[in-house]
Amino acid sequence: MDSELEEGDALAAEAKRLEAEKDQPKKKRMQVGGQPGHLAGQTHQFEDTGFEYETQETEDPQKVEAESRRIYILGLGSIGKLVAHSIRGTENPPRVTLLMYRFNDIQAWKKGPKELRLGIQSSLNLNVQYEPRTGFDVEPAIPKFMLHGQEVSTAEFFAIRGSRISPERVDELVNRKTVEEPFAPNVADVDTGKVYQPIYNLIVTTKAGQTIGALLAIKHRLRPESTICLIQNGVGVIDEINEKVFPDEETRPHYLIGIASHGVNSPDLFSVNQAGFGSIAVGRLPPKPLPPPSVHNPPFPPPPIPPVEPLPPSSARIMQALTRSLPLACIQTNPTDLLQLQLEKLAINAVINPLTALFDCRNGSLLYNYSITRLMRLILAEVSLVIRSLPELRGVLNVAQRFSPERLETLATGTAGKTKYNVSSMLADVRHGNRTEVEYINGYIVKRGEELGIAAVVNFALVHAVKGRSNLVEREKSEYSPFVTEGEGSSRAAQWGEFDTEVEREGGTKKKWRNDVWEDGTRIREIDPREDEIRIRKDTTQDQV
Repeated sequence: MDSELEEGDALAAEAKRLEAEKDQPKKKRMQVGGQPGHLAGQTHQFEDTGFEYETQETEDPQKVEAESRRIYILGLGSIGKLVAHSIRGTENPPRVTLLMYRFNDIQAWKKGPKELRLGIQSSLNLNVQYEPRTGFDVEPAIPKFMLHGQEVSTAEFFAIRGSRISPERVDELVNRKTVEEPFAPNVADVDTGKVYQPIYNLIVTTKAGQTIGALLAIKHRLRPESTICLIQNGVGVIDEINEKVFPDEETRPHYLIGIASHGVNSPDLFSVNQAGFGSIAVGRLPPKPLPPPSVHNPPFPPPPIPPVEPLPPSSARIMQALTRSLPLACIQTNPTDLLQLQLEKLAINAVINPLTALFDCRNGSLLYNYSITRLMRLILAEVSLVIRSLPELRGVLNVAQRFSPERLETLATGTAGKTKYNVSSMLADVRHGNRTEVEYINGYIVKRGEELGIAAVVNFALVHAVKGRSNLVEREKSEYSPFVTEGEGSSRAAQWGEFDTEVEREGGTKKKWRNDVWEDGTRIREIDPREDEIRIRKDTTQDQV
């Protein structure tokens, strides 16, 4: 009798449970980017952010496919805007999300027409016609900053307070947790509480030195199935990413490398001019090089080279999106050829970028100068020796001829002649006191030379000369002190281009400019405010004798 009562109670309980489930929506598993997500209706929390979100139900296979094809672009420089505009111009294009790390840029996008414009610039057509393109989404990616081994506030926060901060000061700021952020977002403006999905297809076009901080901001959204495609100057960024962002190989995403030769410039925040047509070579880096033969036991042959694995789904999606765009002229390249193309571009940049930054000149000014030519040959002699000694190129045919000093000099001078009116990116960064990519160009040669026992002293000197000049300009900007000569002679150039007002003191009146009081009878006026050349002229109101 007792067993029958217990069985009846169990059946009644099961009936009540089934009846209750009919009144509640069935929880279904959400698919995002082709990967399994959380159960719908559950509340989760993003890592390192504290923002909570609730997953939504989705059964529409078209939405799942659209999210799996979505391309995220980190870095709205000239190349980033060209890539985003070109991908959206293909037939049946994927959704493109622009990741912005400046709140002012996000607000400007929301207030504007929400479009990117591409113009074709040429010497024959002075009136550039722009082609607008819409259909972009925007999400914030607030960069983090590594200082003395700690993740601190954004780079902009420390830039306005000086970059020379002691470790004790960093500890104080990090532990206080109440640091004022002058660029802090308005929640309503950047949708900080919005659901931001995992990122599986990411194209990074930032400066090499900004890559770590930018990736730290979205690290929690990247998965082992994700692919990061780096289209930027310099070599050695992936090693730094693995060390500082993804030290665990089990959670490390896949990588693609892109080498762009397009000539582009940005007239404004959401426009890009294509001044020179080039191409983009994309592929995977070669596997880790084998150890030198001397470390092998002679009776045993060296280990075989592992076979080339097929591209992961996310890498294939990025490759398809880039190669389908005709304006990008993108081609898929095998790992060995990609590495050689990357090193060729590195050799060219190792000459043009630091020399134009130090001599404050355009690319073409490096030509037909005996002293500069001698210096170029010293640089290329070290670059050639280091590249030809790399274990990654061991066994590759014609490496000695392809990377000989004479051929590298021909490539460098040819590029300088074709871009003789251009201002190099390193010169532009130095003039504004920004961090340059010299550590990933000439610094890479120095680093690999040390590993191989080669002393690249000329490149070592260039690295610190460029960094020193950039620091000087940064310090001058932070002090807001224009340098004006006394009496006759040329005045020191103001490199940052912020001052467009004319200030006078006449008749003994005191007038301040940037909180500095000038001598009586002195006029400071900025003339010719072009991007690449800004001069300060000093005149006197007294009659000239």
